Amino acid sequence: MDELIISRIEMIRLLSEAVLIGMQKEKESSGKKPKYVSQNTANKMFMRSRVKNWVNDGLISGKPNGNGKTSTVYFEYSKLMELDASDRIVIRKPYNV
Repeated sequence: MDELIISRIEMIRLLSEAVLIGMQKEKESSGKKPKYVSQNTANKMFMRSRVKNWVNDGLISGKPNGNGKTSTVYFEYSKLMELDASDRIVIRKPYNV
């Protein structure tokens, strides 16, 4: 199996992201923060092309608030945060010595 390396800085960033996601989930469960954000808000926060790719790849699905074609679609905010963090992970193979 190939060995992969994550730098210490990257590991610290990943742990910090995990803490932020955990804090968001706690706030959602206590009702202090909304669990869902609109597709428009998600597109602004995480870039439209990235949200579209996550949907196309089946990593997240939106929930419409009605039955019409123009119903607002909502995404789970903590899931968007998880996908954003995972997109930015930098992993490299070690140099052969």
